[in-house]
Amino acid sequence: MIACSISAYPKHSDGAIVEEEQTKAYNCGPSQEVVLVDANSPIARALPVRVTITLTDWASVFELESVVVDSEDSIQGLPGELRPIRILAIGDSITAGYSDGSQPVPLGCLNSYPYIAVSRVQAETGRAIEFELVAFPGITLVAPTPEEADEGAGQGMIDRFFHASPWSDEPATLDEQPSIILIALGTNDDAQDVSPERFALTLRAFVQHLRTTYRRSLKHLCILHTFQDFTDELESPSTREDTITRDLGLNSASLTLDASHGVELHKWDIGKCLRKKDTMDGLHPTLSGHGLLGDALEQMIVPLLGWPRVVHVISCILGPGDHCARVRSNNIFR
Repeated sequence: MIACSISAYPKHSDGAIVEEEQTKAYNCGPSQEVVLVDANSPIARALPVRVTITLTDWASVFELESVVVDSEDSIQGLPGELRPIRILAIGDSITAGYSDGSQPVPLGCLNSYPYIAVSRVQAETGRAIEFELVAFPGITLVAPTPEEADEGAGQGMIDRFFHASPWSDEPATLDEQPSIILIALGTNDDAQDVSPERFALTLRAFVQHLRTTYRRSLKHLCILHTFQDFTDELESPSTREDTITRDLGLNSASLTLDASHGVELHKWDIGKCLRKKDTMDGLHPTLSGHGLLGDALEQMIVPLLGWPRVVHVISCILGPGDHCARVRSNNIFR
């Protein structure tokens, strides 16, 4: 499934600029053509608009064959002075916006806390952001031991992130060059009783590999505290602290040297605002729970940007008319 977000910035008669946005989901089949912007829709009357297409199914990709417009002048690139900020988030099912089926998450990952935070950061600062999410339900950070692999344990993010797909060991093409990386891992490691020492060593190696891969662009590396699992009723939520979370301060101290060459290291506990009622099953947030996490993450990200507040930003300009995209989808992931 893909979701198309249309953002418009109409200027009202009093001179105020108010952002409007609408998002629609599409279950696309092979060679299907879908209308992304209808010239007769209210939002299109406030041209120009920015169009963002997002893959919301964590286990698939789509291929964009073409974009059909009235004329080639209908699409314009980003102005040079408005180069977007690139943010990469790496996580598990919580970061992916997973639902256990008990409550709807209609737009998949677009309803997850990282996307909520990015949307609110853009609204707060006026800065355009290019956001990439790499998140796998059930994934650990650490690689399995040979014994764990024999028992069916899959790859950890330490390896899988750098592969083209979960089913291929081919190296991924990692050319996004983000300036901010968010790492939200450890919940599944903690559930599988991974030792703090093993987690710390793997986290250190992961950070080193990321820094090398994105050495031309990376400015901020942000490690999020492990999210609390409220399904363990034997321990008080007010006093319980996961082993990995408890040792994160030590882990961060050991990482400071690795991240010292032009990269700032941040340690954030955005999950302290969550309660069991904000989750579906004691672990995965509801829509309102993702909203709480998104608010907390937004407050952390905004100071990193260092940009003055901008009222009006346009990242892509489309002219009048019906604008279509022909999408070919298949079940390949990256």
